[in-house]
Amino acid sequence: HELGHLDNFHITKRIESINNLKTFSQIGNLSLIASSIFSNSSENLIQSMVLNQVGVQNYYASFTKEQEREADIYAVQTLNKLNLSAKPLKKFLRILENKSIKKGINQDSYKFSTHPIYEERYEIIDNFSNNNNRKITDNFKFIQAKLFGFTEENELNLNDYLENDYYIYANSIFLSRKGKLKESLIMINKLIEK
Repeated sequence: HELGHLDNFHITKRIESINNLKTFSQIGNLSLIASSIFSNSSENLIQSMVLNQVGVQNYYASFTKEQEREADIYAVQTLNKLNLSAKPLKKFLRILENKSIKKGINQDSYKFSTHPIYEERYEIIDNFSNNNNRKITDNFKFIQAKLFGFTEENELNLNDYLENDYYIYANSIFLSRKGKLKESLIMINKLIEK
């Protein structure tokens, strides 16, 4: 996602956009000052300048939301090129959504956010992802399980990151490292039979 911002030149566009909006805002303010002088009304000037600034900020925010959509699409397309499933990305967004809900952030709050609402982000993932990456995802998960099995010092931590066959594989490696070879062999043999 973040690489998508770089690859799509969003930072450069953002700088250009800020400069353009500053110019737009300044021209708008000059016009408002001139009309205030001619109409001899300072109250209209203050209200109009506030509305002008809000309009500029709203324009900038909607442009940024589009960049976030492009970055999401870029992330999914990159996963497709790497033949990786987008399911973990969706799972990660669900974790973020649940944490947001616990903090009291609801769907209405995202109207003012630069990121699209979660439902829209899920749709982007569903619409742009290849869903036939199961074999590669399985291989990746077994590599991940192997890494956890060799690096974790506490068996309980395996449960936090792995489940099902991947947990069994990691746990068999963990047990063999701890000298519990018989338990390890029983687990790995059942997994091989499966």
